[in-house]
Amino acid sequence: MRKKLAFFLVASMACAVLALLATYQLICSGARSISPTCRNVHTPFVRLLPDHLIPTPPSTLLPPGVIPEGVIPNALLLPTSDRPPLPSGVSGGYMTFVGTWASQASNDNSLFRVEIGSPFVGQFRLGAHYLDPVKLLFTCMVDHSQTPCSPGAEVTQTVTPFYGEDIVLPIKISDLEQGLHDLAVIFWMDPYAYQDDPNSTERIDTQFQLNGLRASLAVGGDTTPPDISYPVLSSSPFAAFGIEGVVLSDKENPLDERGAVQYTTYLRAQSGEPFIVYLHLNNRTNMGIDYVIVAFINYEQVPILWQGKLSMPLYTHVKARAWEVAPVKIVAPKEAGHYELQVVGIMLPYARMDLAGPDGYGKYIDYPLPVFFQASTRIYLDVYHKP
Repeated sequence: MRKKLAFFLVASMACAVLALLATYQLICSGARSISPTCRNVHTPFVRLLPDHLIPTPPSTLLPPGVIPEGVIPNALLLPTSDRPPLPSGVSGGYMTFVGTWASQASNDNSLFRVEIGSPFVGQFRLGAHYLDPVKLLFTCMVDHSQTPCSPGAEVTQTVTPFYGEDIVLPIKISDLEQGLHDLAVIFWMDPYAYQDDPNSTERIDTQFQLNGLRASLAVGGDTTPPDISYPVLSSSPFAAFGIEGVVLSDKENPLDERGAVQYTTYLRAQSGEPFIVYLHLNNRTNMGIDYVIVAFINYEQVPILWQGKLSMPLYTHVKARAWEVAPVKIVAPKEAGHYELQVVGIMLPYARMDLAGPDGYGKYIDYPLPVFFQASTRIYLDVYHKP
């Protein structure tokens, strides 16, 4: 009887706490909530449930694909032009990867098979149907490290497309070891907007001006991901309320007394010296999420210093329904001047892109697999020489 009573009391207390947390989330979910309850949002998080992980599909060896008779294996399998044209004055577009006939391993160009010792040859295609002229800056990443999209190309490429133009970015990636690799093309819209105005409120929206696409490369047909450690950055995570996604801030707690995020848009740093910023990662799902964090200064990747170790990129794990906060350091450029600083979070770094739908990882979770990019606000970095 005592055991039943004790179990009943513990269960009742757990339910009460969960109900309180749910009520707390409803009260504080608004960006401009003024409830006094929200003023203490940055409080230690007591974990009641284990950190469930999204199961990793078993590794497989993909056989070479069947190539139709009369087709050149190394020829690009270009998309068909059966998309209806957009009506005049309507914005829209598409983006996709393209590979060779021999590299096709999925129906949606999300997984490619590459022979050991051979490069991946393909394209990234973007139908940039913007109503107003917009400058786009592209870069490629292989295994979350910035790299030229093809030999001889610049690490970043800038294009200003006209309405209805299809942008074609050639890709050739060599020196790939056997196993699963992550290929990404990232592009920024208006990368130099507000560069002369560090205090522009429009800078807050720059977190939404980054887009991109990922694909998986199975070298040797092997879908085994690399063995990577994903440490938790914060020893004392907080409840997953308040912020969204990835935030880079000069404050450990970027929330004001109303629970609204105060975004950092301006920082000063001494040339050639490391400066401290706080990296905030928020996971509102009921599953633990692996992340990779990439830092950019003027759209070129730079290392992140955490606990005395330089990482480029930085891999980490965010527990279920937790807000992780960690002080990290980034080394300022050696030359004085103005720079653009931004970090990008990529969720589930080595997830197979062909299994991102309901028949893949969706068998284990009840929400879409979060394989997209999350960007911080772009920060005006004012670098000065020491007097």
